[in-house]
Amino acid sequence: MVFRTTVAERCLVYLLDRMGVREEDSGAGKLTQDSFAEALGVKQAHVSRALNKLCDKGYAKKDKIHARGEVKRVFAYFLTEKGVEKARELRQRLEETRVTIVDLEGVEKEVPLGEVSVLLPQRPRFSDLVARVKGDRLDLRSYHAMARSVPGREGLRRARDHYGLALQRQE
Repeated sequence: MVFRTTVAERCLVYLLDRMGVREEDSGAGKLTQDSFAEALGVKQAHVSRALNKLCDKGYAKKDKIHARGEVKRVFAYFLTEKGVEKARELRQRLEETRVTIVDLEGVEKEVPLGEVSVLLPQRPRFSDLVARVKGDRLDLRSYHAMARSVPGREGLRRARDHYGLALQRQE
């Protein structure tokens, strides 16, 4: 059986993982269409259509917020009570779905998607796992490598290395 989720379903799971974020929180900037598209690995246009459908069905609402780093106000999306219920049902169904994983040692096995996070050194959000399933397969080696490469980390490492080199030159 091939593991299939719609963009709308992935958006619901993404929002459920970030359910505690409020409009005034700094994390609300992660609830914009661009953030959804980047996290889910889909085009922003697909996310826009999916979120509009979720809003039309009463599962999500959108509000204009002041996102950190943005000059203009942007739309952020939040689950409604009806959406929380739907997202929890969906998550339970997805957690029980069996997928083939390639573990960190390269061994293939079939496990329920809900048990995958315990196989990784750092527990990812469930929506991150769902977004990385291709067909019915999830390669934890590539996920583990991506989880370690935090955006901006390389720049920090270079700056620290550069600072260290400057200190060595002074000695």
